[in-house]
Amino acid sequence: MKNYISLLVHENIPVILNQVSNFNKYCPNIIVVIHLSATAKFKIPDLLNRLEIDGFTNAIINPVQVETEWGSIIKAHIENIKYIETFNNADKIIFHSSNDMLINYGLEDYLKLVKNGFHAREILVNSSWLTGVKASQDSNFIELLGNNGKIYGSQVEGSFYEANLLFKIIRWISLNEIDFSIRNYAFEEVLFPTIAVFMNVTPNGLPYIFSEVQMIDRFSWKIKELLNIIIPNSSLQKSFMRLISALIRRCNLYKINIHFIILILNKKLNSSLLHQNDSGYIYKLYDPNNIYGVKRVDRNIDSFIRIYINNLN
Repeated sequence: MKNYISLLVHENIPVILNQVSNFNKYCPNIIVVIHLSATAKFKIPDLLNRLEIDGFTNAIINPVQVETEWGSIIKAHIENIKYIETFNNADKIIFHSSNDMLINYGLEDYLKLVKNGFHAREILVNSSWLTGVKASQDSNFIELLGNNGKIYGSQVEGSFYEANLLFKIIRWISLNEIDFSIRNYAFEEVLFPTIAVFMNVTPNGLPYIFSEVQMIDRFSWKIKELLNIIIPNSSLQKSFMRLISALIRRCNLYKINIHFIILILNKKLNSSLLHQNDSGYIYKLYDPNNIYGVKRVDRNIDSFIRIYINNLN
């Protein structure tokens, strides 16, 4: 049986090659299934040719292409899951994005010990998480869950599921004729964990990618809590939060850097970085002993942090 990575890409062939090389370094027995976005400026043969020239035998390109914009990324992962099922040898399937990189050995051993690694974080009505808020308003999806009606969220990058479970989820999606076009949020962060729990699966592990997005959310939510006191439930608050979010990203606050990588490798991350507090609901993000990669790494082959990671022993 094989473990597979579902990798979604859309630009920059040298960076894609570098990411596949990164996977080879830290988990040489895993097969990478690449989905190339239908909106990419290059074609599958272009990428396939470069993979063959560089001798990457564990990378496969899915011949099916769909568009991958924010809010529709889930369709590409679903196509990869369908493609992986045709090989009849999948043990686990792992989700990755094109700006993740591994930094530590041990992932393959972790996958042997853990069946499913994802957050089973219940989304409550007072959630500050934008995806959670939109998901809780998605009546069409909630109705499909029957009397339960509970929805759950998880970071996608570095989350993994038993392949047979994902094959069952894909059939559930098909049976219920889920329409992805009507959803303007990151549905993949809700659908996979929610249906897994709906099918009575409890994760015994966590995602292994340390994401800067979690730090950005943590800071943004603290600002939102303050604004709830000053200007509650107003259009002004929403405008201010959009401005704060833009400033955080423009100023590169909480961006992955060497400091964070060293803390991860030495297993010395502060507890506050391993947990998240969503309006009083505290849940665990990461196991400090099983963090094997980081997000986001700029999709630039000359990125300083990319070069640093490439030079790690």
